[in-house]
Amino acid sequence: SRNVLTVDPARDVFAVADIFLKNNYRRLPVVENDKLIGIVTRGDILRAGKRLWDAKYQSNPPDPGYLTDNIKSRLHQDGLPFARKKTLLQRGRAATLRRKLNR
Repeated sequence: SRNVLTVDPARDVFAVADIFLKNNYRRLPVVENDKLIGIVTRGDILRAGKRLWDAKYQSNPPDPGYLTDNIKSRLHQDGLPFARKKTLLQRGRAATLRRKLNR
């Protein structure tokens, strides 16, 4: 395939996460010096994000409203129909969001 989107191994985790979200990709090739050295998946980014979260909040967890506010913000940005957003927020189900991202 031509014009394949790749990432550098030194690329910031959040920048790679942004690529996944904007392009709905499931995996990306990791290239260094024009050589394929690996692949990064959505799962890799989720695990890295969790490690960063744990390191930051392990001893001082954030206010529970922090996550709710961030989920509401993401739902507003991702284009889900309003009725679907309301259902997701009432149930507090992040798993449903995962299904939306994986389609």
